[in-house]
Amino acid sequence: MALETEHLKVPDAPPADLVREQAQREWTIVAIGLTAVVAVLALIVGFAALSQNATHTTVVRTVYKGGAPASASTAAPAIAPMNLTMAYRSDTEHGRRGPDGKWHDAASNANFTVKPGQTVNLTVYNYDSPHSFTAPGLGVDQVFPGGTASNPSVTHFSFKAPTTPGRYLWHCKVPCDPWAMVHPGYMEGYVTVKA
Repeated sequence: MALETEHLKVPDAPPADLVREQAQREWTIVAIGLTAVVAVLALIVGFAALSQNATHTTVVRTVYKGGAPASASTAAPAIAPMNLTMAYRSDTEHGRRGPDGKWHDAASNANFTVKPGQTVNLTVYNYDSPHSFTAPGLGVDQVFPGGTASNPSVTHFSFKAPTTPGRYLWHCKVPCDPWAMVHPGYMEGYVTVKA
């Protein structure tokens, strides 16, 4: 029996230039596709960012039909001044009992709240040696003469609250009760400016 051998013919490989050209076309298509995907993602992110940071502006147009303009009649009302009374008393006159159980020099109404720009009219009755209401943040440095339990000195002064809200420390700069001079509610306190 004779074996027949069949020879298979292997097709010739395409030329190298043709392979390179086809690979280049395929990579170009992939690059274009990736570029398109990145561009779409960039648009989505951009629109999302814009929608989160969107601000709306409303424009109001006022039409006058004679008379005064609306702004003249809708001006903000003036803030009424605050009238406040404070009394300074010594430890021997039972100014205020501290957490240590002892009496200390103290001013009544040591902490109070005012509106921005409000005028504050203070009347101070001082039943002790000289004291002060010193508040650099408020532009106030008022010293009160000494008085007695039966004959207090009376001092009137005014100041205008700052327009910036916040807490402004005042203190007594005249040496007196050392403990009270560093504790709010005694010989120091806060003026809170709040709208």
